[in-house]
Amino acid sequence: SSSHNIMWIGTFGSGLIRYDPQTGSYASCIPNTENPHGNEDVNDIAKDKKGKIWITTEHGFYQFDTKSTAFIAYKNIPGNTVFPSNRVGKLILSEDDKLWMTVKGNGFCSYDPKTKLFKLYDKIFDDKNDSISKSVFCLTEDRKGNIWGGTQFGGMFMFNPKTEKFIIYNLKNGFANQTVYSIVETDDKTFWIATYNGLWNFNLQTKKFTHYTTDD
Repeated sequence: SSSHNIMWIGTFGSGLIRYDPQTGSYASCIPNTENPHGNEDVNDIAKDKKGKIWITTEHGFYQFDTKSTAFIAYKNIPGNTVFPSNRVGKLILSEDDKLWMTVKGNGFCSYDPKTKLFKLYDKIFDDKNDSISKSVFCLTEDRKGNIWGGTQFGGMFMFNPKTEKFIIYNLKNGFANQTVYSIVETDDKTFWIATYNGLWNFNLQTKKFTHYTTDD
């Protein structure tokens, strides 16, 4: 949602939809893409403090100005590695106004609107040189500014943007499930993790994982 109660909806095949609850009217906003059918699948949406809308798609990363309805496209161009890939998925906006997004099959990256710089993290490994899958499914920021990510077949990780160091959570430290779809930090400072094999709770202070299934 945004000011004046306008809602922005990401769709599969119809781009970005502007919905006005007061009038019940809809308007479609579709960025110019290489898609021959002229449509676009929006994977995720975030709104920054200035009111700009950011979207991730299968054909690039876009900034959308709600006043002018103009798109600014960020794309991977062969020979230019500024933007790592056009297939970008989950998107979050951190407290320091950076955007973090998953790059399908190739880790994740950050984008700083102030410096206009992208940074790709396509190798996820810790101080012990333990590495995990770079197929990242989800991202979230905790109250300390760390970025958490869930992967396919590789467990999850905590990334400190200041030190650029990872902590990996997988079979080696009691996290039996290897595919993570979503991570949420709650008010009790524990993390709830949606996985292929049920729901997990992780207490960062005690390092304890608790597994919940439909049998509980």
